Amino acid sequence: MNSTSWYEVTEGSDLLQGDLLPRCPIFRLATELQWPPATDAATTLQAAALDLVVMTQSCDLANDKVDAVLVAQYLSWPEVVRLQAA
Repeated sequence: MNSTSWYEVTEGSDLLQGDLLPRCPIFRLATELQWPPATDAATTLQAAALDLVVMTQSCDLANDKVDAVLVAQYLSWPEVVRLQAA
């Protein structure tokens, strides 16, 4: 890490807490599900590419203690300001 940045770019297959996953593909439901769901209800998915940050603890990831990885959407400060102004 150099003196002008607070982050570093890493390479490899290990996933760690705090890793940024730029333009990571995600899929979400296109509409809200009704409860209880109808037996013949059709569901469609929407695809998106979001910048995500890994929230799951590195020790749990390294020791295979989790079945799923928790991520959160990363927004830059200018993007947050733009969204709040809208």
